Amino acid sequence: MENTEVTQSLCGIINTLTGDVQDVILSGTNVQLEDAISLYPNPVNNTLHMEYDHSKIDNVSLYSVLGKQVLSINNTNTIDVSKFNGGLHFVALRIGDRVVVKKIVME
Repeated sequence: MENTEVTQSLCGIINTLTGDVQDVILSGTNVQLEDAISLYPNPVNNTLHMEYDHSKIDNVSLYSVLGKQVLSINNTNTIDVSKFNGGLHFVALRIGDRVVVKKIVME
């Protein structure tokens, strides 16, 4: 164990953690969660649909490729993306205490 500073960037959001670093064994839970969420169509023109059968999606946040949050909405299965600029975007889906980030292309 050593005292280390860790900086992580997700969609332009910077989080800095300082403290003891330990070896961690990761389970397949996050991978399974990511595989269980469907976003379609991708690429998308107007309405992005999100499916997750096991529980509700608590929050959906949409980020530009530069990391700027352009939308945050609670308890939804669809987003109207027609008003946003085209190109690569990131969708962060919060389900309980976990967050899954997926890429989408807007046309």
